[in-house]
Amino acid sequence: MPADVIDAQLKDAGQHPGIEIWRIVQFRLEKLPQEQHGNFYMGDSYIILYTKFRGHWNVHFWLGNETTIDEQGTAAIKTVELDDGLGGLPVQFREVQGHESALFLSYFKDGIKYLKGGAASGFKHVNENNFENWQPRLFHCKGKRNVRCTQVDCTLANLLTSATYLSWTAGCKSMFGCLPKVVA
Repeated sequence: MPADVIDAQLKDAGQHPGIEIWRIVQFRLEKLPQEQHGNFYMGDSYIILYTKFRGHWNVHFWLGNETTIDEQGTAAIKTVELDDGLGGLPVQFREVQGHESALFLSYFKDGIKYLKGGAASGFKHVNENNFENWQPRLFHCKGKRNVRCTQVDCTLANLLTSATYLSWTAGCKSMFGCLPKVVA
């Protein structure tokens, strides 16, 4: 694929070992900073590139349960574009919220978090989480080796006696920032 056809966000992708993640926002890619890796909005689609070493890549596109058709299509197209830009060498994977492959989950040692909302779509507006309208968040957590935390409404109806929950309240700078160092 000619270099002028590859999205500018993808031009330097896969040059160093590790994970790179892009979120689809109005048909464009926005690269996520490392501190946001593992946080996935249910209303969005993402592209995840795992580079073991140059020439050995896995590229995943992740689809949230509430993502729009336009974002799904953009994720698929940009995944092919990334694959072509890396010479057709990456192995491609489609990941769907709640049904991710073990390989995908292995990239996130601290587990993954499903957050409500998402970016505004090119076709349909999805509620964006922002600090002006911030409220406490409640997460239902499942799994031992690959933990998945799904944001749920803070209501009594969402509480199950046999489940594990994590509460993110005011004063915490990150979801895990207020957890004790040792849990007894």
